Amino acid sequence: MPQPLLSESQLAALRGVAELGMINTVVISRPTQVDSAYGDDANITYVTVGTAKGWFRSTPTPVASADVGSLVTINTYRLLLPTGTDIRPKDQVHLGSEIFLVTDTTGESTYQPYLQVSLRRRE
Repeated sequence: MPQPLLSESQLAALRGVAELGMINTVVISRPTQVDSAYGDDANITYVTVGTAKGWFRSTPTPVASADVGSLVTINTYRLLLPTGTDIRPKDQVHLGSEIFLVTDTTGESTYQPYLQVSLRRRE
């Protein structure tokens, strides 16, 4: 039987190191649909599902702009959270006065020293 890449104690040690950088408090909220009295015109509201400490990163990413033929820079937002944090695509993350939408997570990864979340700024 093959040995795993990391033992449970090694993975726990990596999680401990990753969590040292998680200094931002984030509020996670989940969309819920509320129907009107007539069952139409559904409204989406967000309900807070929890808070967590996280490590927020913004990375400038060069992107080719097709309409003007130039290279522009946009920011790619990532949030590192403790493994097992209850967060899903379409959730909102409140970080200070900023709100971001969750586009994806690494929840399916085999080895998780942390949970990485891809974000898009809410506009």
